[in-house]
Amino acid sequence: LIQQHTPATYQYLASEAISAYLQTSAAATKSLNRALKAGYNRLGDLEKIQCPSLVLAGAVDRHITAESSQETAQYLQDSQWHCYPNTAHLFPWEIPHQVLRDIDNWICLNPQVVKN
Repeated sequence: LIQQHTPATYQYLASEAISAYLQTSAAATKSLNRALKAGYNRLGDLEKIQCPSLVLAGAVDRHITAESSQETAQYLQDSQWHCYPNTAHLFPWEIPHQVLRDIDNWICLNPQVVKN
């Protein structure tokens, strides 16, 4: 789940990930497993999303591959895709400052996504 084994990454895991994992409902887990077994694929529905989208990925993510994230971005009408090298599934905890900076920059370029 992680590629960069740093003290900061493990601090995020200890303070955030454990409780998030433990709070995942049995119903959510069951739904996910059922969808995966059924070959869940909603790519065809993504064209219905018309708001700007930011799709981020970790280059060495083994759970949701960078290629899958890029494919998702290609199906969205107005998307920007960014892949972070040397990061995995939990890249926001591996490089939190860079991810926040990139999201902030994207919001500045797409202010309509945060307007009420």
